[in-house]
Amino acid sequence: HVHIPAMKTNAWMLWRVFSMLPAISDTADEAECFAAFNSQAVRLRDLSAVMAQDHNWDILHRRGEATACLQEGHRFFFALFFYQQYGAPAATSDFGACLPRECHALVISEEVLPKMYHHFFDHHIFHLPDGSIDTERSLHYSIT
Repeated sequence: HVHIPAMKTNAWMLWRVFSMLPAISDTADEAECFAAFNSQAVRLRDLSAVMAQDHNWDILHRRGEATACLQEGHRFFFALFFYQQYGAPAATSDFGACLPRECHALVISEEVLPKMYHHFFDHHIFHLPDGSIDTERSLHYSIT
C-alpha cells in the first residue's frame, strides 16, 4: 500500500507503533494466518463491519460483533483507516473487524484487511493504458 504524504506525522506514529511489535520473520505464520482466514472468511465477514458500494462505500454495521467474535475464539479489532483518493481531501474512518487468532497485527493491517475488503480496494485502484497501477489516481491508505 502507499502511505499518504500529507499525513507524515500519522505515518510516523504508525511506524512507532508497529516498530514495537514483534518482528514477523516466519512465512509459516503468515501461511497459517491465511489458511485460517480462508477457511472461515464468510463467518469472519459476518462478524465484521461492511463497506457497502451501493451506499457510496459507507461502512455499515460499523461496530461488528465483538462479543460473538471473541466467544468463537477469534480476535476482534477496531481498525482506524486513513485514506485519500485522487482529488479529494484525506479522511479517516473506523470499523470493527473479526479476524483469526493466528494472524499477527502487522499481517492484519497490511494484508488481511485489504483482502477482506478487496471489493473496496479493487474499486479504488486505477490502471494506466499499459496495465500498470496509476499511483497518482489510486487510493492511498494506511490501516492501524
